[in-house]
Amino acid sequence: MYSRRWLIAALAACVLASACSQFNTNLSVQTSSSTLTFVSPSTATIGNIPAGGLPITATGTGFVTGAFILWNGTQLADTTYVSPSTLTATVPASSFPATGTAPMTTEVAVQIPGSSVAGTSNVNNTTNYANTTEVSNIINFTIYPPGGPAPTISSISAPATSLASSPYCQPSGFILTVNGANFVNGSTVNWNGSPRTTTFGSATQLTASISAADTAFPIPNTVPVSVTNPSGPAPSNSVLFTLTTPGSLPPPVITSILQTAIPPNLQVGTPTTIPAGSPTFTLTVNGSSFVPCSVIQWGSSMQTTTYVGANQLTTTIASGNVFSPGNVNVTVFTLTPGGGTSAPIVFTITP
Repeated sequence: MYSRRWLIAALAACVLASACSQFNTNLSVQTSSSTLTFVSPSTATIGNIPAGGLPITATGTGFVTGAFILWNGTQLADTTYVSPSTLTATVPASSFPATGTAPMTTEVAVQIPGSSVAGTSNVNNTTNYANTTEVSNIINFTIYPPGGPAPTISSISAPATSLASSPYCQPSGFILTVNGANFVNGSTVNWNGSPRTTTFGSATQLTASISAADTAFPIPNTVPVSVTNPSGPAPSNSVLFTLTTPGSLPPPVITSILQTAIPPNLQVGTPTTIPAGSPTFTLTVNGSSFVPCSVIQWGSSMQTTTYVGANQLTTTIASGNVFSPGNVNVTVFTLTPGGGTSAPIVFTITP
């Protein structure tokens, strides 16, 4: 009899233990969480990955013993728990692509014990990720193509001249063609040291959009052009593009001016008047024969001018310029050859 009672008690204890275990597991799944703040390093370059793999460190919160770093959804088997905020692991060299011509990204996350997401699940599997709190947020790791040899420029040209030159102060920009070697998808053409929108044609040719503003003024009359590849190792040589003197620029003509207060709800006065002491406002000048190097003049003061098109320019007039009542001549000036100063339109600052 005692043996039977002992057996029943033992079975009951096992059932209770199993239920408690299941309860604890469920509780862990429902309450535990982790946050991935950053991964170090966060980038790598093809061809520079150690043969034994790339050591990485995940930093965040809520890490526990048994947690895994996920590399594009796959558990890194050698993940080591350092602290609640730190995990380390090694990404196998085989996990990196062997070749590439543009930056690529892979996804890194942290999976803690009890997760319903299988180790082989892809990070992009939003169904798995949406239904569990056991996997952290995702951080992108960028993989750059090999640096390779530095890009080199052999020649540059504008379509209108087929030369490394173009007349300054033209009404529109142009497409700059850059010929050379070692260009890659993602190479950038730099105009006077600043990147411009670049289209990859081939390893030997790029094109870049040069705006009207880039060629508005002839000083400096030579502009260095270079190419930078996304992963280095260094910019190319520089080739000079020359802004030449145009044949003759048209004389500007003003037909109307319009003041618009900033913000609009402070609009006061008429199109050509404003009360003294008014806030900064936008002045729009309408007319004809405007070019990118045309400049609005407020009295004798040249203003920073935005070229909208051949029929319109705009500028910002600071409040200090309308502090006192009086009349101001508004004109437009265009550089020589040709060009000159338009007839004025009077702008009135009322008492």
